Amino acid sequence: MDVYGDNQNIIADCAGEMQSFLDEVMPEEEELENKEQQECDAIVIDIDEYLSA
Repeated sequence: MDVYGDNQNIIADCAGEMQSFLDEVMPEEEELENKEQQECDAIVIDIDEYLSA
């Protein structure tokens, strides 16, 4: 069994190895913006009842 005594540096020690994985699986910023815009474009709110009051 491996024992790692310095718990504060666990993530820092693995950050370099994880960065290539994160770059591969995380969407690009532009892709996120496009997806958010498409989701907002799909929302239609019926405001007729508010306008006729």
